[in-house]
Amino acid sequence: IFRDLQEHDLKKNFELKTEIIEKLRALQQSNKIKETERLIKIYRNEWDEIGPVPTPKWDLIKQNYKEVLDQTYIKIKAHYHSFEEQKENNLKLKQEILEKIKELISSVEPKANKWNEATEKVISFQSEWKKIGRTKENENEKTWAEFRNLCDSFFENKKEFFTGLNQNYSNNRKIKSDLISQAEALQNSIDWQKTGLDLIKLQDTWKKHPGNGDKEESK
Repeated sequence: IFRDLQEHDLKKNFELKTEIIEKLRALQQSNKIKETERLIKIYRNEWDEIGPVPTPKWDLIKQNYKEVLDQTYIKIKAHYHSFEEQKENNLKLKQEILEKIKELISSVEPKANKWNEATEKVISFQSEWKKIGRTKENENEKTWAEFRNLCDSFFENKKEFFTGLNQNYSNNRKIKSDLISQAEALQNSIDWQKTGLDLIKLQDTWKKHPGNGDKEESK
């Protein structure tokens, strides 16, 4: 009876260990690496807790267990290697964006329409940046800080340009209002020659000052 019970236990242990091997094989089909790592630990503990199997079958099942365990770890290692490669690629993509922004900042022409065109490009760079995944931890914060500083620098430069432009527009409005007043003072003059020359001078002065860039200009 004891021998029969012992053989039954050995057979049952063999079945349990075989089930663990099948569970490990199933893990190789999963893409959830963290979950796979967690389950491997559980299955290895279960394997160790299961008693002996029939002696003639031990070498084969032990070999199968080792092989499937090694294959699963190889898959995990390959995943992390691929993950690191992706991080390297992400770093390259982000560095390319940084260079594009630097070039844009240094080359934008001091014109309102050029600044607006450059702004659209910077916004597109920001959108592109968000789509790129993380880089290595020691590079992630560094590249983000540089990207943020470049964007801040661009918009600060844009603000300064338009502040100066609006100031020029304001000065031009004052100058043109004065020219209008001078022209109005001459409109009833009948000293045609002198008045004609004075009006031409006023026109020449008007042309020297750029448009105000607002709806009041046409008036």
